[in-house]
Amino acid sequence: MDFITQKALDDYIGDKTIIELKDLTKLIEEQFDVVFKIEKKLDIDEMTKMLSEDQILIEKVKKAREKRDPNFSSYLRNKDEFNKYLNEAHNAK
Repeated sequence: MDFITQKALDDYIGDKTIIELKDLTKLIEEQFDVVFKIEKKLDIDEMTKMLSEDQILIEKVKKAREKRDPNFSSYLRNKDEFNKYLNEAHNAK
């Protein structure tokens, strides 16, 4: 079913004056037979703060830097440069 009728919605909500987010997600999951996941939308400052405090991520970045081939461009400027490195990597196998 790709829709819910007003009656079904009214039956599910009943006489609630406040409908919580968890009520809506449960309704959607039950009526549409889907798994519904809600994530808080982070703004760029929140995301930056969260990533900068993630010690596991910081360690992974440090290790990747140490292992990086100094001859390999860390910034590919265009599609041709990307294809060149992709072909080199493929031919090296």
